[in-house]
Amino acid sequence: KYPGPSYLWKDLLSNGQKIHPVFINPNSYIEIDYPEDLERAKEMFENRIKAVLFDADQVIYIRDDETLRPLIQLLSAKGFNVSGEEITKANDKYKLDSFKGKLTKDDNLRKTLDLLNVPYDEKFFQQFKEVFIPTYSQIKVKGSVVPLFKKLKDAGIKIAIITDSFATEKHKWDMFKKIEVSDYIDCIISSNDTGYTKDQKEPYLIAIDKLNVGPNQAIFVGHQQYEMDGAKKAGVKSVSLGEKIKSDFFVERIEDIANILKI
Repeated sequence: KYPGPSYLWKDLLSNGQKIHPVFINPNSYIEIDYPEDLERAKEMFENRIKAVLFDADQVIYIRDDETLRPLIQLLSAKGFNVSGEEITKANDKYKLDSFKGKLTKDDNLRKTLDLLNVPYDEKFFQQFKEVFIPTYSQIKVKGSVVPLFKKLKDAGIKIAIITDSFATEKHKWDMFKKIEVSDYIDCIISSNDTGYTKDQKEPYLIAIDKLNVGPNQAIFVGHQQYEMDGAKKAGVKSVSLGEKIKSDFFVERIEDIANILKI
């Protein structure tokens, strides 16, 4: 009856019908007329990114002068003026060794004080430790994480967190719930539960297995070289956030990940 869509539209409009355009993501469909179109579609959709694996600390959440105030005040009372960023960097320096069992938690805290050039006796160390443990559990969501997570979920992309941590997966869920991002997360992989750290391939393979995607359908977002190396071992492409290290992609801001995924 209608030789073309324009005739249908004219007929609908003449009968008082309203027509509205619907905008769709050009990366979410492809028109197939010929065999080569089908091959292009297979390449496009079979290898498209279906999951993003995120590091946690310094990527999803941060600790700053506000969250670390009790530690800053304790050190200030002893005559040492340090920032939250300095405390975080000092504590991170040997943390991987702690997660791998090469250092005890106390050893890492002592090294933290050493790196901050804070002399201490055993009494002060115990005081520092008592303040450190509850204070370091206080976090806040970083930058534009929530808008990015919403955009990823709207695009049908799954989200996993891979974290080297003394905390269990359950405790990590509680932490993410407090900063109101847990509803966007599909799974959390913690080294405390798996026994593997992010310099190894296993955490990434566990994550993609849980998400039911292949290595070529996922990317990892982190900020340290050993994480990029671990992702590569698993066949997962990597994105370094804010740090120009060896990775497949680099972004200054976390929201720029949407540009890599073309969403």
